[in-house]
Amino acid sequence: MDIKSFRPLVYGNHVAEAVAPPFDTISRYQKEDLLRTPFNITHITALSRDNFKDAHKILKKWMKEGILKKMDRDCIIILVQEFYAMKEKLSRIGIISLVSIEDGWDHIKPHENTFRWAVEDRKNLMRDCGCQLEPIFLAVASNSYENILRKTIQDMPPDLEFEEPVGVKNRSYFIEDTDKIEKIASVIKKDDAIVADGHHRFQAIKELLTEQGPENREKWSSVFAYTTSIYDRGLMISGIHRLVSTKYNFQKSLEKIGKYFDIAVKTGYSDEDHMVIYQKKFYVIYPKDTVSRSLGIVAEDADESNPRIINDIIFREVLGMTDQSIEKDVSFTQDRLFAISAVDNHEAEFAILMPSWSKDTVLNLTGKGHILPQKSTYFYPKIPSGIALYCKD
Repeated sequence: MDIKSFRPLVYGNHVAEAVAPPFDTISRYQKEDLLRTPFNITHITALSRDNFKDAHKILKKWMKEGILKKMDRDCIIILVQEFYAMKEKLSRIGIISLVSIEDGWDHIKPHENTFRWAVEDRKNLMRDCGCQLEPIFLAVASNSYENILRKTIQDMPPDLEFEEPVGVKNRSYFIEDTDKIEKIASVIKKDDAIVADGHHRFQAIKELLTEQGPENREKWSSVFAYTTSIYDRGLMISGIHRLVSTKYNFQKSLEKIGKYFDIAVKTGYSDEDHMVIYQKKFYVIYPKDTVSRSLGIVAEDADESNPRIINDIIFREVLGMTDQSIEKDVSFTQDRLFAISAVDNHEAEFAILMPSWSKDTVLNLTGKGHILPQKSTYFYPKIPSGIALYCKD
């Protein structure tokens, strides 16, 4: 990986009111609340596709009014995020920078498929405004990366402090010293990175680099990214739960599901190591050996096969869905309680609750070049949008 400093576009004041979750994790109610702040970054990142051309106008207006300003020196941004998990205080550290893809992008490894419409949306938005608005989320398998970052900011006061999302305290340090930047870059120069979050943005940038003429090549020759160590204890990886439309009948499908899975019915949720279907009761499902054989899944890959089994067996074989109907009739959430509530409130017919991921499993699947279905992993905490923007011009 080739880490590069950049000259960010940043908020002049009131960063706590300007930042927001990544655009694709914002609920409708969150969006309504965020848009009440006139200069929240969501006014740009969450534009509807009919209004993408407004992004450039909004950016220019905010720069003219001093809401956004271009820093006068290149830098990288070290981001520390503190939060609690299972009553334990955790702290994750990483950097926001550019990562060069001018000589190719083989050193950046996606692990999920993308929705074509979502790639086109991000590509059109970035093309229209000429900026990369939110960093993609990368993870490297480096044991020394975390140490050098913490040593770099030792005894330094943060440049920014804010809370986003609720319960996550963020501290940002803008590092301009070229020697320090070079030392950080050298630690992971020979490492590959996993795309933890931002697959659609990454694919869009690759296509923009390929499609744009020579005069615009420099604008898309680097990916705007946050990079952390996968070994950092503050990096959490959970599954993303599936909500199936009410047009499908769970009880009529249950007998057919039993042909492919052994099922244990429970009245409460207690098994976080297996897939669970919720529809008034909790149906813990264990794929039969015939399922793995039919999909060509070998024993050592069993842990990473769950999203594929859901797509290929439950959605396609049992419910008769096509790729198009999966996109239309299945929604996603990382919030297990929200998924259960959606079923109880008849907003979904049933929910498929997915187990958490081990870091070794994620490293194994990317190392083998496996590509999972869309929305298979949820890396936490997310990187707030609005800390910085990358606009080459």
